[in-house]
Amino acid sequence: MAAQRRQALVDVVSNHDTEGFLKLLANHRSRKDPFNLDEVLAELPRAQLDSLWESLLSWITTGLESLIPENDEDDADPEKAALVSAIVDTALSTVSALQSEAEDTAPVPVGLLQTASIVNTMLLSLDELPSLDGLCDRIARLSELWWSRRLPEADSLAPPVLSYLLQLVVAKDHKTTRPLVQRACSLQPCLSSGGLTGSGSGRLRQLLCGAAQCPQILAWDEGVRFVAGVLGMSALRTPAHAAIKAVLPSVTKVEAMKYGQAYYRAWRMAETADRESLEEHCIQDFMYHAVHASRAPGCRLARLLYQLLHHIHGQRRHRETAEMLVRLYQPILWRALTVPNETVQLNATFILLDVFPLEDPSETRVARDAELARQSRLLADLLQEASHLVRAAAAKGVCRALSQFWDMMPQDCLKQMMKVLLQDMAYDAASVEVRLQAVSGISVVLDNPFTHAYMKSALPFLADAFHDVQLSVRVAVCDLLLKVKQIKNIRYFDVVPVKDLLARLAMDEPPVCRRIVQLMVNSFFPSGESDETLLSRCICLIQENREASRRFYHHSEKVLTLEDAVRLMIAIRQALTLHARKLQARQASAGEASRQRHMAAAAGSDKENSMAGGSRPGKRRLHNVDDRSVLSDASESQNSQESASSSDDSALEPAAPPPPSSPLDKEEVVVGLVDVTAVLWTCRLTELAQRPDLLETLQQAWGRVLPLLFNQHRDAPAAGSLLYVASLLPHAVMTPLASHCLSALKELPEDATAERCAMLLDPLINWGRCDDVIELCAERLQAAFDGERSFVASQKNQRRSAGGVRFRDPRRGQPRPRLALRWLMHLFSPSLRRHVLATKYGAPLRELLTWMSSAVPPAAEERLSSERPYADRDELVVELVRAMIVVSLALAAGGGPDAADPSNALRELLIWGRGVAKAPARWANAGLLRSVSEALSEAAVNVSLTGCVAPELCEAGLQWLLLHLSASDASPERCLTVLFHSADLLEAVACRSEKSDELRTLCREEIPPLTGAAIGQLLRLSSAERPPQPAQLTELSSHLKGVLAGWRLLGADGEGPQRDLAAVLMVAAQRRIASDKLQGSTSAPTPELSPLVSALLSPLWRDAAGAQLLAGAVEEFVNAGREKTERGEEEMAEEGSTAEEDVEQELSKVVTAGYVLHALTAATPSAVPHCRAAASAALAAAQRISETQLTGDDAAPQHLSAAKRLLEELNARA
Repeated sequence: MAAQRRQALVDVVSNHDTEGFLKLLANHRSRKDPFNLDEVLAELPRAQLDSLWESLLSWITTGLESLIPENDEDDADPEKAALVSAIVDTALSTVSALQSEAEDTAPVPVGLLQTASIVNTMLLSLDELPSLDGLCDRIARLSELWWSRRLPEADSLAPPVLSYLLQLVVAKDHKTTRPLVQRACSLQPCLSSGGLTGSGSGRLRQLLCGAAQCPQILAWDEGVRFVAGVLGMSALRTPAHAAIKAVLPSVTKVEAMKYGQAYYRAWRMAETADRESLEEHCIQDFMYHAVHASRAPGCRLARLLYQLLHHIHGQRRHRETAEMLVRLYQPILWRALTVPNETVQLNATFILLDVFPLEDPSETRVARDAELARQSRLLADLLQEASHLVRAAAAKGVCRALSQFWDMMPQDCLKQMMKVLLQDMAYDAASVEVRLQAVSGISVVLDNPFTHAYMKSALPFLADAFHDVQLSVRVAVCDLLLKVKQIKNIRYFDVVPVKDLLARLAMDEPPVCRRIVQLMVNSFFPSGESDETLLSRCICLIQENREASRRFYHHSEKVLTLEDAVRLMIAIRQALTLHARKLQARQASAGEASRQRHMAAAAGSDKENSMAGGSRPGKRRLHNVDDRSVLSDASESQNSQESASSSDDSALEPAAPPPPSSPLDKEEVVVGLVDVTAVLWTCRLTELAQRPDLLETLQQAWGRVLPLLFNQHRDAPAAGSLLYVASLLPHAVMTPLASHCLSALKELPEDATAERCAMLLDPLINWGRCDDVIELCAERLQAAFDGERSFVASQKNQRRSAGGVRFRDPRRGQPRPRLALRWLMHLFSPSLRRHVLATKYGAPLRELLTWMSSAVPPAAEERLSSERPYADRDELVVELVRAMIVVSLALAAGGGPDAADPSNALRELLIWGRGVAKAPARWANAGLLRSVSEALSEAAVNVSLTGCVAPELCEAGLQWLLLHLSASDASPERCLTVLFHSADLLEAVACRSEKSDELRTLCREEIPPLTGAAIGQLLRLSSAERPPQPAQLTELSSHLKGVLAGWRLLGADGEGPQRDLAAVLMVAAQRRIASDKLQGSTSAPTPELSPLVSALLSPLWRDAAGAQLLAGAVEEFVNAGREKTERGEEEMAEEGSTAEEDVEQELSKVVTAGYVLHALTAATPSAVPHCRAAASAALAAAQRISETQLTGDDAAPQHLSAAKRLLEELNARA
């Protein structure tokens, strides 16, 4: 069978049967066919093999000639390509079967050598045809295999393949892979054997430099070795170094470090002469630029050069490397550290601290110690430099150096450095970064165990830094304390006292609090201890700082497991229950003792009375007795009565309370423990929901004891905390407490504090009793309005009722409506709760809203008409209006079938308010009118924020805002609010799932005049004396950008409004430029726009679409003034204008156009082509103005000349 296969191969080749040859190759690739080309070629005799390749050589010659098409647009012939590919596969199999060149037993067939040379020569030409990528890869692999076997002519075959592989590496549309880089790296030795001296080596040089410039190959060690090999070639070193320098500003930090590895590897592998060249022209060049590179915002070169040199610095343990660094930095570094340039000094500081200590190993020990002392003093001086950037960098680097070389530092320099760090830099008032680096650096110093003895006495100097005003510094101090906690011989509370830690825990932000909890968790919640110990530690924490205890357990989620938290809550419950029962038993015992004393006193009194009555008690004596006996008896009786009275009084007086024998006798401790339970339970609600067993345990444990605890602390501060814990339990378990809350709510006085109201309302909300609260609010409000005459009785009615006896609750007849409104607003205070209220309690809220719609407007008009100021009633009206707005917005946003009713109620309220505001002179109460108007403005703005985009409601809101904007008390904040509402409404309409033509029409008709009015009002309110604040300008630009984005979201419906807005902004820019630059200005003309104009126009030139829109607006803006200057004198006389006024108007337009187009092209260079028409129109207008011989001593002609110059430059660029 093997002989037959060999003969079949020889026959098809000798007979020039290309189809049979391709079929055999197909059988070779098939796994099912037994034909194996490798085995056939290995067993083929030498004569037949030579004959085979002579025939294949003729095939490859003719095949390659016809393979490349004559026309560049045509593709290669697929049949010829398949034949050439088959021949190349045969060559690969043949080379694999041959032995190496060192063995004379297997010389290469001449035909095979010529075939390999021919296809290798045509490789770069075939690479230009995309359809031959597979063939080119096979040819390249053939040459690579030829090179690896070191076959004849291998040195001449390798360079073209290397060029082909490098083309793939540097190609942007080709993904660089590690195997590709490995293949190129394996062929790199061919360059040393004359690969750069032959024909076509120029292209190879370019590709090698391009590969060195390609950062992608640095992702693998093979790529680093390849770049190092390129840098090691003297012929390529200079262009490759220039190429790397060109690409370095755009690489990443990791890639920059990889380049450093390549340069160092090239230096290590180079000979002496090449080393000197690398040091002088490459490494020292980087050192110089690393010291002098700019650190301006956006410039990364200095940091990247530092990363590149960092790898070389890290190799300074090698003797040769250390000598090289000392030699190269000698003329650069020491001088740069003392120059007055801040940037150069900062760069030199970074480098010195990275390479410290910079010493020459060839010097003597004494010389090296002297050099180290000099550099240490230099570091100490850098800590006290004037530049805060240098001080911050020095603090970070010096601490790292101290951690590494603590024992090597001279003692005087070490003490000086630590004194500056701990006492000066940690409290540097000029720079937060300096303080942060100083504190963070001390943590790095502690990494060295030999520093702990010194730091034990030095760290307390940082105690005050724990109260730094900057959060990052306080966080750094906490991190330092956490590291100190891990050191055995230093205690963290010796650095910062526990009192200060708890005080900061009670008031600081979460990042600091979480670290303090992690620091002190072992003290206040030791693991493995009993419940009694945990409870005692918790009580100790509460006694130290109650608020700190709340924050401690609030931020304990990461240090305490859920089981630990439940365990503590159960322990607190058991302790409180035991103490409550002891107290109950003590009270019962005291009551029993008091009752027994009363009984004993009463028995003694009866006995004395019976003895004083003689032998016939109960009978009245009719005869007289001796006066003395009577007096004595009376005296004795009086004394006995006084003694009995005194005994009775002593029995009625409460016994003196015993001294506190338990911490739970203190009310603040009880409050703290209940607060801890509430905090732990609230923070772990999500986790408890996933562990129903633990949740049930908590509910059962606390559900049985809460009524007892609440009865004992009903009037104590702990009542609020107990109610909150009770609200976490189901309502069915806490029904008595829920009834108590509702009853207590009804009895609250008018001046009840917000905390007292929240204490009663929050549990009712958690228990789902909001309907009772809403009903109570409705009753109070209706009673205040409907029964006003009944609860404010007249003097006549009071006199009529004075004669009779009445049992009357003193609180009856006092509805306290403002208190009811406070309850109602508390229900809606969290925005997330409004949707739940509107969905679950929609019916009572709609009833309340219906009553408000009928009662609020008449009551408001009554107070608006009143000339007597009555603050309470005015405030009540304003609160009613706000409450009605909140309820209607919540109901409308909640959706549902009845959502239109709240929208209509709010719309009617806005329409009523617009009617009231249109005639301000009609109302006597101006203060109330102003307050109601502000409330309605907030309602109009919040319409779209809550998702209420009903057309009628939106229309009423927009009309109200337009009216409110034109009021005499308009302010810039009001204008910005209107722009914000316009942007938000456009976004809400555009993003709505249901497309509404009515809403889109409303936006097109109402929003453009509203935004125009807001911009005009803002211009009128701002002047040179009262310019807008920077924050207002930023807000203005943001809102205008939002308006433009909203119009773009509306698609075709927003194209016209966008152009209208651009036209409005151009008119506004003209007014401001005319007032700032043309009216009486004597300063030199400058094209810079004022901050207000820049804020108005910047939203348009931030992208290409906006820039094109602005360019079109400028063109229309300029052409609109051309008709006026071309009118006749009769038309101008009819309109009351003159030619001079029209010329001045057009001049301001030309100047505005020139300055705006200049700013536009500076911000968006790609907009230059779109500005050509506008620039031409403005130049034509400027020419017409110049022909009028404009005169004057102001700056108008100068600004016109400046604008013309800018327009001409722009026209030339376009």
